[in-house]
Amino acid sequence: MAVIQGSKLYKVIYYVVLISFIIPLLSFTISLITVYNGDISEHSKQLKTEYMLMVVQALLGVIAINIPPFLMKKYSFEVPTGILILYTVFLFCSIYLGEIKRFYSHIDLWDDILHCFSSVMTGFFGFMLVYIFNRSRETDIASKLSPIFLALFAFCFSLSIGAVWEIYEFTIDRFFSLNMQKYRLPDGNDLVGHAALADTMTDIVIDTVGALVSTAIGYFSIKRKQGWISEYLRVDEKSDDLNKGET
Repeated sequence: MAVIQGSKLYKVIYYVVLISFIIPLLSFTISLITVYNGDISEHSKQLKTEYMLMVVQALLGVIAINIPPFLMKKYSFEVPTGILILYTVFLFCSIYLGEIKRFYSHIDLWDDILHCFSSVMTGFFGFMLVYIFNRSRETDIASKLSPIFLALFAFCFSLSIGAVWEIYEFTIDRFFSLNMQKYRLPDGNDLVGHAALADTMTDIVIDTVGALVSTAIGYFSIKRKQGWISEYLRVDEKSDDLNKGET
């Protein structure tokens, strides 16, 4: 497997997505400070709340897109370019298209698609975490740890990320009086009982299905000793064999 760091395609996608966050960040910040300054009407308050959320979302996008490069440089590990691209595209779809361009409101299945996308991606990343945390101790992690354990860890990691996201949505709704968890109807009336939980539980179910898909792929990749996950977990072993051959 070729683990390509800093490929031209990834760099192009990275900078395009980064710019798509920076421009709204500056634009909404200026609007928040100047356009409605001093206006205390209800409409103005609502706009200020929405603009503040957009500023927070864009800022989170700028931070989130730089987390993998920062960690890879700081802790000296590699992530396959394909995963980096998927992660960057997900941020673009979630923050820029979903929040700033309001795809969540205009496209009914947009949230479900991204939940499935993210749970599959974080499931794959769960397998990589095992390598990252143990690369200095073991040279062949895939054979030292049970495939069931690796799959279970990746599954739990993916669901944990999904749970953190639901907490994030709940917090944003709480402080900004928004409707990210779809507990309120378009006419402003709050749902009650089972209906109020429908969106959150649907997200959790989709996260579970996505996590199962990625962990099943990872399990069979390790079990059969083929596929990119199995090869990724054996990168150190290949490097050691190469170094021995050179000496």
